[in-house]
Amino acid sequence: MIQEFFDFMIKSDSNYNLIYESLFTVWNLSINKNSIGLFENKHEKYLEKIVQVIKTNKIDKIVRIGLMTIKV
Repeated sequence: MIQEFFDFMIKSDSNYNLIYESLFTVWNLSINKNSIGLFENKHEKYLEKIVQVIKTNKIDKIVRIGLMTIKV
């Protein structure tokens, strides 16, 4: 389920709205205590993927939501 949102973020090079909406959904899931288990899969390297999205997209709203997700 969550892997699909990360795939959207990584593969959508110029569709900033899709990247933002996917990252926003991941952030929403990360603040919910019931769904925190989704992020415990270390083989998927979710943190590294979020950092990659932040580095490759210089749009302010993408950087802000990415940093908010990492902060949680």
